[in-house]
Parts: sequence; C-alpha cells; structure tokens
Amino acid sequence: MDTEAKLDELQAYVEIYSLSEWWIMEELQNDCAHVILSCLESARELSIKTIELAASFSMWKLVEAAANHAAPIYHQLRDSGELDELDDELVNLIRTAAVQFSQQGG
Repeated sequence: MDTEAKLDELQAYVEIYSLSEWWIMEELQNDCAHVILSCLESARELSIKTIELAASFSMWKLVEAAANHAAPIYHQLRDSGELDELDDELVNLIRTAAVQFSQQGG
C-alpha cells in the first residue's frame, strides 16, 4: 500500500476515534488507537499528517502519541521542511518528544 492509501485509511480511523470519544465508546476508541499506532509504527512518515489531523479534532492524546512516533525522525523532518507547515505548539511537542527519545538512548 502506498503512503497516500495508508494516509486515507489512517484518516478514517482517526475520525472514528474522534467520534467514539463523543459516543463514549471506549472499546472502539481503544481499537482505533491500536490500529492508528500500528500504522505509525510501520510508516513513521505518516506521523506529521496524523498530528495535523488529530490536532484538528483536539485529540491531544493521539497528537502526543504521533509526536512520540515522529521523535526518532525529528531531524530528518526538520531538515526536509515538513515541520514548517505545523503550528509552533505542535513542532514543540515533536521537539520535546525527540529530546526525550535521545535522552533515553534512542
């Protein structure tokens, strides 16, 4: 599956995650979170788009999880200019996650 197809699938799960929070369907939300994190694990390049999407729904736990997945490639993202599109607050979250990742021996 190419990156665009993965992103489309991931977007659907992020939207379901958001709706399940409103519907108080914790089990569905946990299942969606598992799928989302699995996607991020296998395709870290989706982290930035996931952060943008989750932030647009104010899903800060998901934003933080995606930032943690982006942490190992922070310098690559910064150098490529991908972070330039993000709000400063979101860039700071990723930078903080990257610092914590490097302090833990990553």
